[in-house]
This record gives sequence, C-alpha cells and structure tokens, in this order.
Amino acid sequence: MKELGSDTRTDGKIVVCGPLVSLFEDQVSKLQSVPMIKSAFKGASKEVDEMIAKGDVDIVFASQEALVGDKDWRSIIQEFAVSLIVIDEFHTVATWGGLEEPNEEKAFRKWFKYIGELRSLFPDASLLALSATCTKKIRKLVMEALCLQTENLYVVTRSPNKTNIKIVVNKVESQIESSMCWLIDTIKVKKMDIEPMLLYANSIKDVSNLYKFITTEIQDFKPYVQMYHSETTDQIKSLILSDLQKCNHDLKIVIATSALGMGVDIVNINTVLFYGPPRSIVDLVQEVGRVGRDGSDSVAFILYNHNHMKFLDVEVKDLVKLNDGCRRQNLLRNFISEKEVSEVAKKESDRHSCCDLCEKVCKCGNCMKLNVELYFGPSGAFASDLQLSSDSETISYDKSLYLHMYESDTDIEDLTDHD
Repeated sequence: MKELGSDTRTDGKIVVCGPLVSLFEDQVSKLQSVPMIKSAFKGASKEVDEMIAKGDVDIVFASQEALVGDKDWRSIIQEFAVSLIVIDEFHTVATWGGLEEPNEEKAFRKWFKYIGELRSLFPDASLLALSATCTKKIRKLVMEALCLQTENLYVVTRSPNKTNIKIVVNKVESQIESSMCWLIDTIKVKKMDIEPMLLYANSIKDVSNLYKFITTEIQDFKPYVQMYHSETTDQIKSLILSDLQKCNHDLKIVIATSALGMGVDIVNINTVLFYGPPRSIVDLVQEVGRVGRDGSDSVAFILYNHNHMKFLDVEVKDLVKLNDGCRRQNLLRNFISEKEVSEVAKKESDRHSCCDLCEKVCKCGNCMKLNVELYFGPSGAFASDLQLSSDSETISYDKSLYLHMYESDTDIEDLTDHD
C-alpha cells in the first residue's frame, strides 16, 4: 500500500520502520553496495546512533519503540526532512500491536499500533506499507491505524499461494512419543538419506521435548538436529541460519518456534512439519513459505491434537477441521478475492499435488505422495504396525503415556534491547 504525500523533494530522508533487528541488519548490509547512500539502524551502536542523530544517514531503520515510544529519539527525528516513511512487514502493526485486542496490556509490542503517529511528525511524506502475508481483515485494520485515505492510495496485492507446496493435515494423539514415533522409525531406516526438514512447534517447551525425544531415541543423530527459539544463543542462531542459506549442509532437522520466521531466506529444504498449527493464519503462511523456494515439489505437513485446537484462531481451526473441499482455497480466502480464489481452483484444485483433500478426488491416474507422506500414517512405508481408531485420521496409541499439554509461546526477539 502506498499513499503519496505532497513532498516531492528528492533530498529527503527515508525512515524505515520494521519488527526485527535481523531484517535491519540484512537490509543495511545490502544497501552498502549502493553508492552515495548511507543507511544504518538505530541501536546498532552508540556511534551509529550519534551519526543518525546528526543527520548523516539517508535511510534510517528503527523499531516502533524507538520511533514513537522514545520521546527523546522522537524529538530528534522530528527535525529531519523526511520524504518517505516505509512500514515493513506491516501486518505486525495488527498482530503484534494488538489492534484486535481490547486490552492494550496484552499486546506483544503495544507501540506497533501507534506507528501512525509518524504521519503527524512528517505530514508531507509519502507512505509505503509492505507485507507478503496480509489478510483482507488485517489490511483494513492497518489502513485505519495508519490513517490511510482512499484518495491518493494505491494498493497492489499478490496472492501468497505457493503452487508447489502441498498442504496435508493429520490428527494425532497428544503424546509426543506416540505422535512422532513414525519420524524416529524413518530416521532409523533412512539415516543420512533423510531429506532435511523444518519442524515447527508453538512453544519452547514443545521444541525442547521434541529435540530430547529425537536425540534420545537416536543418539548418533544428535549432531544433525538443532533447536531455534528465542532462548537459543545468538551464536547458535547465526550458525543455523548460515547453514539454512547454503545449498549443502549437514543439518537434517531444525526444530523451531516462530522465532525462525520473517526475513529468513532458506534454500534446499522442501518439507515443513508442524507439531501443532500456528495460532494465526498469517503465521501459518509465513512458516509454510519457508520451504520450497526453489520451486520443486514440497509439502507442509500439519499434525494436531485436541490440545492444540484450544489456542487457534478461527481461520486456522476452519482449515484444520475441513473435511471436504480444498484446504488451499480455504487458506487463500483470507488473503485474496473470491474471483482470484476461483482462478486458483481452476488450475490446482482436485489434484493430488494441491492438498490431502483434493488428492482423494484426483483422477489424474498418476497420483504420487511426497516422502514425508509415505513416512507417516497407515499407508506409509513405516506405519505397518499402527492401529486406527474410529476417527479415520486419528492414530491410536497407548494412552497410559503422560498427557503433553500445549503451551502458548511467542518467540520473537524484542527490539527494545537494541534501542
């Protein structure tokens, strides 16, 4: 979304507001190759902050907390001649700023909802808001928060549909040991031939339990499994991200919370496994989009139990509980128009490569499952000894195992420590 202001100066500064330091670091690094332009992010160092305050930086990156929550810093930037305000990952204005939450104290980062105040500091500046995963509902909320008017407003949308990523959903029992034993069996058989995968969970506790389960059952596989969450050291995070951005690496399974999210350019991974769906439909699209970036056939494999369902937004519940129709269409209706969804349906629905529901009605005569689908479930190569309950998608195991309770956790680094 872009609203054009009356300021036509070419010498004005650009202020970029975003959610994560990692994004700032990446963008500033890339801008270093552009001649005659100085860029920096607030909080990089005391020296950098002083340089920004003196007006020696052309493109200033800063958090919402710094731009509108810090009175001293706000008074400094107010003196700048700013021609463009950029709101990067603008869906976080709603999701992190708590625009849908009546109690401000429950907002993850409350200053996000006040970022529209920047427009009063620079009334003549144009505004550019960017997001790759914005629902129609969030777009409306953010437009109101940013005081965007329909006149002089240009909205460019693109479907978040990833045609090469199949969506598969399966219900499992509550215990990690029983619901994930198929993965252990697969590792034992495939060993280092198992394809690398991301394994998302919704809490640090679940990540830790999954890691402990895998590395205890197969101890010699431990060097090839890593955890990534808000409490992972910066050194380990950097090593993991470095490996994930290489075509060849030794990592086989990265077990992560949503901390492994925005701005991560992962290559050569085509399987994302969810132990419990993300809470919001935006997070789901973000995390599904981490894989399949080379365009090859990929799969988003979502496992859920009744405890997971308690904490999901209604849009995710609807997707998970869908029994007929198309999961891809159900997902995309949150982001694009019904006309655009119909176009997707013509090209992709009722095909085995679309989702597990479409696979059931596919008549191509050449249906093929991807590896992770073969590993899991009663039709899989390693599931011959599984018993099905009355729920055709629910695998039955020994219920004497302890009940693993779902624990909600928001694992995103807070920028305020850097400001």
